[in-house]
Amino acid sequence: MTVLIRLLAATCIVLLLTTGSGYFARADAASKKLKQQKSKNASATWSKTFTTFNNYRAAVIATSDGGYLMTGSKGENARDNGSSLWLMKTDSRGAKIWEKIFSPHKSSPHHGYAAIETSDGYLVTGTKNLSALHGWSTWNELWIIKLSKKGTTLWEKSYGCQWGADTSAGEGHSILQTNDGGLIIAGFGSVGGTTTAWLLRLDRNGIRQWEKFLGPADNGGGASPVSLAKAADGHFYAAFTTPDEHAVFFKVDADGMIVWKRQIDPYQRSSLGALRATSDGGFIFAGSGDGDGLLAKYDADGSPGWHKTFGKNQQGRSAGLSDVTETKDNGLIATGGISMGKAVLWILRTDNRGNVGWNKEMTDKRLSTGYAVVQASDGGYVVCGRDDKGVAVWLLKLDAAGTIGK
Repeated sequence: MTVLIRLLAATCIVLLLTTGSGYFARADAASKKLKQQKSKNASATWSKTFTTFNNYRAAVIATSDGGYLMTGSKGENARDNGSSLWLMKTDSRGAKIWEKIFSPHKSSPHHGYAAIETSDGYLVTGTKNLSALHGWSTWNELWIIKLSKKGTTLWEKSYGCQWGADTSAGEGHSILQTNDGGLIIAGFGSVGGTTTAWLLRLDRNGIRQWEKFLGPADNGGGASPVSLAKAADGHFYAAFTTPDEHAVFFKVDADGMIVWKRQIDPYQRSSLGALRATSDGGFIFAGSGDGDGLLAKYDADGSPGWHKTFGKNQQGRSAGLSDVTETKDNGLIATGGISMGKAVLWILRTDNRGNVGWNKEMTDKRLSTGYAVVQASDGGYVVCGRDDKGVAVWLLKLDAAGTIGK
């Protein structure tokens, strides 16, 4: 009887091992694959370069499909005096999905400065140069292009700056969709020959509702924009740099009326890089001040919260921040450049009080100024900028610690 029991037990063990080994092997393989996938997702970093020529500033937004959309300008070759408005849609790894260029007149420069995603596609604003048509040295119009999610052009419209009975040159640098489905665009307009910060409000059909001139402005050769952010109460924040090198901020209501105006320290020279709304209803300014990188936080009523400078820690250096974004933990990620005779890519991570978490100066000689930064869905960051020769745009994916894996 004992022998029979031992024989039955041994048979069961053999059957379990032979029939179950496949199951355990599959389970082990699935577990290993899941761990590898988690590790891959947690540390996914990459770098992509896109030859564009003539592209002195570019922008990037994160899209709802996990990818990215860049806009800027693109020339045909290094000697090309003209350029096309350029768009590039990528997947989550920076691989190109589609690319579009818009060039009404090839001998003239056209630029894309900002893009947003809508429920049915994307909107881009920039500059259409019509000098070839007008026979003048410079004639730009504010340009808006609507595309589907697949990159098909749905419509495009351009607008001159209207003041009194006159129409003059203009360009778009920032765009927002309003609560009623319309648009508000911020940029530069020429008023009596003076470059002026300009707001243009359109309805959902692209018909002008109003336009507002906020005062003389300096575009810094294309490096300093007019920036726009939506306030929690439905109003708008706008900012730009004045000709005497001071960054100023406005709050404007839905009808274009100025609610208040503020200025960063009037005794400090300052220049705007970007203005972004924050989750507490206020906004954050990124730019430069007396050769330092500058971050300044303001409340919804324009009251200053805090003001900090970064980057210039030795003689002969100058620093500036081009963009800033609030992170998921309510901190900040900013990018720009530090110049030591040659521009070096700079990325700065702080908490919501401006205390530095980490501060990176990228030593790769191919990388120059960073122009735009967004947070990726995995907690890392994507930075868009240009190379050191000014002929290519790069897209850089960093992990949450600001590093790129090998």
